[in-house]
Amino acid sequence: MTTQESRPTASSSSETSAHGAAGDFRITALRRLLPWACRIAPNLTARACLRLFLTPVRAKRPAWEKAFLAEAEMAAMAFGTHQVATYRWGRGDKKILLCHGWSGRGSQLGAFVQPLVAAGYSVHAFDAIAHGGSSGKQTDMIEYSALVAHMAKKLGPFDAIIGHSFGAANVVIAKHRHRFETGKLVLLSCFSDGEWVLNRFAEFLNISPRVLRTLKDLHERRRDGSFSWSEMNIAKMAGEETLPVLFIHDRSDKEVPHAQMEVFSGSGKPNFRFVSTEGMGHRRIVRDEKVVREVCQFVASGRS
Repeated sequence: MTTQESRPTASSSSETSAHGAAGDFRITALRRLLPWACRIAPNLTARACLRLFLTPVRAKRPAWEKAFLAEAEMAAMAFGTHQVATYRWGRGDKKILLCHGWSGRGSQLGAFVQPLVAAGYSVHAFDAIAHGGSSGKQTDMIEYSALVAHMAKKLGPFDAIIGHSFGAANVVIAKHRHRFETGKLVLLSCFSDGEWVLNRFAEFLNISPRVLRTLKDLHERRRDGSFSWSEMNIAKMAGEETLPVLFIHDRSDKEVPHAQMEVFSGSGKPNFRFVSTEGMGHRRIVRDEKVVREVCQFVASGRS
C-alpha cells in the first residue's frame, strides 16, 4: 500500500461494467440486441435502458456479512415511502457512518466495525433503497445521497463518513446538495463524475448517443428537473470541501479504474490525502487489514 500526498499514478487497467450487471448472460444478449433496438425504437429502448440502469441486483448475503449483522442492533427507518434497514454497532459518543456501493449492503463494510468500536466509536450503516433488506426496486444518486443526508441529520453529526464506490460518490453529492456537518470523509474506489458512470454503462451495452441523450432527459424529467447529469461532477463537488478527505484506490480496480483518483488529485487540495493499494481490485479493498488500519488511523487522527 502506497501513500501518495501528491498526484497518484493512473492505472492502465480498465474493464467496462453495466452498472454492476456485467457477467450475466442476459447482458451479453442485450449488447447484441441494443444497437438494433436503438435504431428501430429509440424512445422505448431509452426507457428500458433507464430501468436497467436504476435497478440494482439483490445478491444473497455471504456468511461473513451475516456474522457482522449478528452483532448489530437492527432497525427500520422510514424514508419517504420506503423502509430502510439500518444497523448499529457500539455505544460510543463518537459516530461513524458506513455507505456501501451499488448492488451492495451495509454489511459489506463490516470489516471496519470492530476496530472502530474498540476505538470508542458507535458505527452506523444501512442498506440503500432497493438494496439488501430495504424496500424498493430502483434507486439513483439523487435518492441515495438524500438518504445519506437524512441519516446524517437524524443520527449525526458523524465524526467521519466512510463510503465505497457508488456510496463514496453519494457521500460527496449529499454533502454538496444537503449541506450537513461531518468531521472527515473516507472515499474508497470513488469515481469522479456521475456522467462517467452513465457513459460507461452506455458504452458497455452499445447504446447509441441518441438513445443515451433520451435516457438522460427521461431521468432528469423523472426527478422534475431537480438535477442535471451535466452537474454531477463529483470531483468538482469534492473540491469545495475544506474538511479532511482520504481517498484509497486500488491500481488493479477494473470497475472504477485507478485513473479516476487522479482526477481528484488534480485539484491540489491540501486537505486531500491519497493512498494506492495493489492487488485488491474493486471489492476486496473494503476487507483488507491494511486498508482498514489506514482508515481507522485517519479517522482517529487530528491530521488531514
